[in-house]
Amino acid sequence: VLAFLAGGLVFWYLKPTAYRRLFYAGAAVGVLAVAYLGHAAFWERMSTIREATAGYTEEVDTSARSRWVLAELQLRVAADHPFGVGHRGIVPLSKLYLPDEYLAAQGGRSSHNTYLTVLSEQGLPGTLIFGALMLWALRCIWRMRDLRHRPEVTRLSGQVAAVAAMLAVAAVGGLGVDYLKAEVQIWAIALLTVLSTAHSTMYTVVEPRPVGEPAVEEMRPARWFG
Repeated sequence: VLAFLAGGLVFWYLKPTAYRRLFYAGAAVGVLAVAYLGHAAFWERMSTIREATAGYTEEVDTSARSRWVLAELQLRVAADHPFGVGHRGIVPLSKLYLPDEYLAAQGGRSSHNTYLTVLSEQGLPGTLIFGALMLWALRCIWRMRDLRHRPEVTRLSGQVAAVAAMLAVAAVGGLGVDYLKAEVQIWAIALLTVLSTAHSTMYTVVEPRPVGEPAVEEMRPARWFG
């Protein structure tokens, strides 16, 4: 739910001015669709929030505590193996670090945090690469944020807003789910690369002509924005 709200806020902030009415209409339709088509498992899962805030229950307390215990496990593994234990290495190693009451039926526990997954399984090299990738994505989105006020590139601005919302969902949702190999994140990075390239080539510099040849303008719009 927090990831959903984060994605909605990012999309609201970056939406093109020309799409303002369409955005609010689509948001209303989306809320109604979730309320009507939401799977029973989703609403059952949401009810645990009410149970947790209503008071102490052993089941809710064990579930919440297991997340903290698993996070501590991954930090210990990262300290013991600074270069990582390999993809999905936390599952077999959890048997050596966790008490039996925190293990799943199959005898291990998988990660529930994308960032701790990178730190413990890919180690410091993977953490540096993943961190640099996230910083690059943030820089690209921030650099293109003002496109929403330019009517001549409304379509590009709308695409940037959609991709930024996808990344926001993955970034916030990754705090409670392992999204390291989630396709939504991979496709969002690929699409952001395309959009960033398109933004960088919106105006192409024309090389100066030799003396005597007709003068041409120094800047001209790229063909796909023409």
